[in-house]
Amino acid sequence: MLDVKQAAERAVDYMRTLPAQGDVRDVVLEEAELSEDERYWFITLSYVQGATFLAATRRYRTFRIEAATGRVVSMKLREVK
Repeated sequence: MLDVKQAAERAVDYMRTLPAQGDVRDVVLEEAELSEDERYWFITLSYVQGATFLAATRRYRTFRIEAATGRVVSMKLREVK
C-alpha cells in the first residue's frame, strides 16, 4: 500500500504528464486523506500557471489514487473560495 508521500508523488507525476498543462510550477501538496476503507488516497495539489509571476494564478486539483496499486482513478478541478 502507498504511503502519503508516495501517493502525493504519484499525483504530481500524473499532473505533469497531462497534455496542455503549459507552464506548471510551484506545485504544493495542500491536502492528503486516506478514505475510511483505506482503498483510496485523496490528494489535493496547488500549482501556479501563467506567463508571468504577476499574472500567475494558483489552481487546485484533487486526485483519487488507489492505495494498493497507485493507479490514478480520477482528477478534479477544485475551486477554493
